[in-house]
Amino acid sequence: MAVFSHIPQEIIDNIIDELACDSSSSLHTCSTTYRKFTARSQRHLLFRARIVFPSRAEDAQDLLRVLRPDLARHIRHISIINYVEFSNSAADADLQRVLQTLVFLHSFTLCMGIVDGGWIVRLSPAFTSCLVTMFALTQVVEINVHYVVDFPAQLMLYHCPHIRAVSFEQCFSTSTACIISLPFIPGLPTSQGPLFLDTLHLSSGALLQFARELNAAIKHPHSPFGINSSRLREIAMVGYAPKLISYVMDCMRFAGASLKVFSWDICHTDPADDVDGASKIVLRIQIIAKEIFLTHSTGTWEKALPPVGRFGPLGIPDSIETLHITFSFDTQRASSALQWLASTLSSNDFHPQLRQLVLVIGPKGFPSSINTVELTALWMTDMILMLKYQDLRQVLVYLMKADSATASEENRKWAVMRDTFIQCERQGKLKTQWLDIEALEPGMSVTLRALERGITLRDGHLGEDGEPVPVCRLRNMRSRKDA
Repeated sequence: MAVFSHIPQEIIDNIIDELACDSSSSLHTCSTTYRKFTARSQRHLLFRARIVFPSRAEDAQDLLRVLRPDLARHIRHISIINYVEFSNSAADADLQRVLQTLVFLHSFTLCMGIVDGGWIVRLSPAFTSCLVTMFALTQVVEINVHYVVDFPAQLMLYHCPHIRAVSFEQCFSTSTACIISLPFIPGLPTSQGPLFLDTLHLSSGALLQFARELNAAIKHPHSPFGINSSRLREIAMVGYAPKLISYVMDCMRFAGASLKVFSWDICHTDPADDVDGASKIVLRIQIIAKEIFLTHSTGTWEKALPPVGRFGPLGIPDSIETLHITFSFDTQRASSALQWLASTLSSNDFHPQLRQLVLVIGPKGFPSSINTVELTALWMTDMILMLKYQDLRQVLVYLMKADSATASEENRKWAVMRDTFIQCERQGKLKTQWLDIEALEPGMSVTLRALERGITLRDGHLGEDGEPVPVCRLRNMRSRKDA
């Protein structure tokens, strides 16, 4: 390696930075090839750590072997996927040791695994204490949790005022009151004021009760901790339960002009959602006028009275610059979603500074005939081409494909939908992207994480944390699901 001895370290670092964008295998090679490559390569390799259970439960142990303090500081994002506590005591201990070794984090993702029978194991007091201590000591900014029962929300509020983004999807609370087993963790600093969030992601169903716990301190003005949504810049919701929509509307009202991004995943929801009651919500902010909507029978724009739809009451503030919507074509829900979207975007009272529109189309209930598929795609392209927002720069359409062995007929339908969108692409209006995810994963959240990190489908299947999933592990996941 004498050829590199006279090259300045800055140039070598730039080369390693470029390699990091292409392949992690190249970084592994560089980290062990030459000492001038090692430090920069390790920095990139450890920047995002991913521990997957149970197929790679040894990930935590392998990480511990190399995680010296000078290397631990390079980890800024960590994801723990498919974790089931108590299934492997050695893995539990290794994972807690990894969390105790971390120095500074930007984001933390925890996706609990589902045990036999479909149950989700509650977090133990020991693991809860370890998590919150890690949150406090690493000054973590972003927390994403999936399939978690009784997440320590109040402890997080009490000890972690530095958190700015939280995402709780398919999380549940078993307590009807705001009661936690650990009132506080000794030795950790406590909050002296509310938690000012920039980003809030919530899903419907039992999480609404959890959200009330998380936001309970707002109702108690003498409490020093709670959530203040006046600075919210981004809000997202998964589902369409009336209470969830009402809660989101409250957050929008408090946020006011600071709110710039709104995301709504209509595909994934809780089976217990009160769908019919969604149209009865009394909103606390401006209700948009609805004079134009998309008629599915003719595929044309028509003047008509607004339908009594499931999503009619939901208005969007004019401050919104980015709008993300996910829906599928199952029965009447697709019709309501498209009518709501078309009515919102075409309303004379809707004047946002809209710069980006992202649509994610789910795989459920796809139209039965090829002609219907083509007509539906034409309706959507017409809607996009008619957008007159002066600041609109980007429209992205993600076609979410089911993970099962799809019949040739289904492939033909997706091809028709994709080809129809090409006419918009040729006019520079949008880009279409295939999205291959697990059926249970929230399509919008996966899409947004992949979009934020610049991940495309050439990287393969996307997991719940928005990271590419190796093909070998994907096969294992699917075989276990089919078993």
